[in-house]
Amino acid sequence: MNKIDEIKEDLNPVADEMWALDAFDVIVDQDGSIIAEVFDKDAAQLLGKANKHITYLLAEIERKDEALRFYADTKQYEQEKCLFDGNENDVYYEAPEIMQDLGERARAAL
Repeated sequence: MNKIDEIKEDLNPVADEMWALDAFDVIVDQDGSIIAEVFDKDAAQLLGKANKHITYLLAEIERKDEALRFYADTKQYEQEKCLFDGNENDVYYEAPEIMQDLGERARAAL
């Protein structure tokens, strides 16, 4: 298991929970159960949003990995032989998908 999968597994039980800070910097879930008591206001703010932040960052990594997989796939660089009207003597090559993409997926991932 890679580190990203490990983080996803650890996050899974709490990914959809809504955490909040009460007046005493205690992080609570939607049922009011105490998750943590933090004595530093800034740390409490960060920890209270940690599950949302981590979920967002994991989604960003997956989006960027998808673009990287496209460019890493050697099949994307192969030209496809095409025939005009099925005639073997009349051949052209279609530009590979990577050439048609022109970096669009990379720009979208950024």
